[in-house]
Amino acid sequence: MPPVRICAHCETLLTEASQEIRRHAGVMHTALDWVRRGDTDKGRHEEFVAMLLESFNQSQSAWDAYREHLIQHGLILPSK
Repeated sequence: MPPVRICAHCETLLTEASQEIRRHAGVMHTALDWVRRGDTDKGRHEEFVAMLLESFNQSQSAWDAYREHLIQHGLILPSK
């Protein structure tokens, strides 16, 4: 069996995905803190929902790019 080939770009994409997921987690933890405190400021919540959606989409995009790269290396199989 040939050795698994990875490259420097693998690390870059993994780092980017990890950072985006951590960013999203920070936004989500803030939202959870608001819920726990019973915050009812609707204007702030609507603005925050947009931030939450954006952070989720950014983390999903970064993860997808990392996943596609690993597929190109043959390390994982594409989903059906």
